[in-house]
Amino acid sequence: GIIKTPAVSLFDDIVLCSSYDGCLYLLEVKSRTLIWKINIDGKIIPSLPVYSVLKKIIYVATGGGTVAAISSEGEIIWRIKLDSPIFSSLIHFDNSLIVAEVVGTIHLLDDTQGAKISSFFTKEAIYADIIYTNGRLYISSQEGTIYCVSSSSLEKESLIKIGSPLHSAPALYFDSVDKHTKRLFST
Repeated sequence: GIIKTPAVSLFDDIVLCSSYDGCLYLLEVKSRTLIWKINIDGKIIPSLPVYSVLKKIIYVATGGGTVAAISSEGEIIWRIKLDSPIFSSLIHFDNSLIVAEVVGTIHLLDDTQGAKISSFFTKEAIYADIIYTNGRLYISSQEGTIYCVSSSSLEKESLIKIGSPLHSAPALYFDSVDKHTKRLFST
């Protein structure tokens, strides 16, 4: 099937788009102008890039397994090559980056250099986006497992075996009365 990645609005009329040619395009919508175009590793970019407003850095992952940090001027700051494609969107928080490889390995990377801080191995294929909330990561696997993992240590806190392939990110529901009651949904 076709992999669809939405455009990312960085600010004002500036939009970041990925393409099947393996390039990221930064566009000014109002003037219909290409600001810059960059090729990361020649592979498609199936995961949603993340933009840090504070650092003015774009984080992107490719179908070739490359993760890169790109300046708002379109220069590669760092890049790291992992073992398998990355379809799940990246998560950026507290100077860290969460990356999920298709083979089921989750990495916690330092966002300044791309260095691996720690890794968690599910041994199950991951295509869906990961959910981050309250210091936890919720990860759906193709084999029907939802993992709850600490975002700071990548230690498993719990898991739920659904028994059927999961193709999308889990959704969290918070009770509107006490905001502490959580329910987990996945498809």
